[in-house]
Amino acid sequence: MQKIFSNYNGTHIVPALSEGKALTGQDGIYASASLDRNKGKLYVKIVNSNEKPVPVQLDLGRLPYTGTAVQQILKSQNKEDFNSVSKGEIIKPVTTPVKMNGRRVDATMEQLSVNLIIIDFKTR
Repeated sequence: MQKIFSNYNGTHIVPALSEGKALTGQDGIYASASLDRNKGKLYVKIVNSNEKPVPVQLDLGRLPYTGTAVQQILKSQNKEDFNSVSKGEIIKPVTTPVKMNGRRVDATMEQLSVNLIIIDFKTR
């Protein structure tokens, strides 16, 4: 989890809102977002603390996206799982493509997961 939050910082913070409010745990969803103008990436980090998957729609607004996006998902079937030297890497990120629908990204945040959505955009 540290890698997802520390390696994808971006250069500018952008709002991650639902109905005009920051996602700070309402309905078990936490989110933050940042742009990396040097790399042409939008990073959206979403934590789903629910016991069930949650569909998410991200509105890209006027962002000049390229149509490419991926999602890294970090989760385990067992809440008690953890990585250790003796057990090895039980929990590791899985990267999958994300469906883009016009100026929107549709994705599912699996239950009890940490998610990173990376959206490519055109830099000037």
